[in-house]
Amino acid sequence: MTRIGIDTGVNTGYSVIKDGKYIDMGTGPILGTMMYLERYFKDNDIEVFIENPFKWTGRRTSKGTLIQEKGKEQGVGSVKAHYKIWLEWFEIHNIKYHSLTPAQVGSLFDNVKVFKAATKWKKQEQIHARDAARMIFQFFKP
Repeated sequence: MTRIGIDTGVNTGYSVIKDGKYIDMGTGPILGTMMYLERYFKDNDIEVFIENPFKWTGRRTSKGTLIQEKGKEQGVGSVKAHYKIWLEWFEIHNIKYHSLTPAQVGSLFDNVKVFKAATKWKKQEQIHARDAARMIFQFFKP
């Protein structure tokens, strides 16, 4: 089974697990990422996990204070627009997907050292790719 995590936005993050191993990860513009990921979308045994920005409720600081900077955190609407484009793409290509809340994705991989230790991924990745990796981490088999 192939599982793909997608973190939407101007810089779209993606991560791919096949048979329990991370095999691909990166960041790019939405259309370029869609074209790049088509190689995996042709697989009949695929699941996609994508963060739903419409479920964003704010974020907490390390001290637990709730911050609601919606404009900044959501790219002033671009994240929501890109999310809608991805959903349309999935429907056109008949791809099964799961929408996750930002709380389900969490911030575990914001820390690069934690990310590398958990995933065994050696390359340097931007936060968007690490967020996508977090979406499918439950399927990783070290």
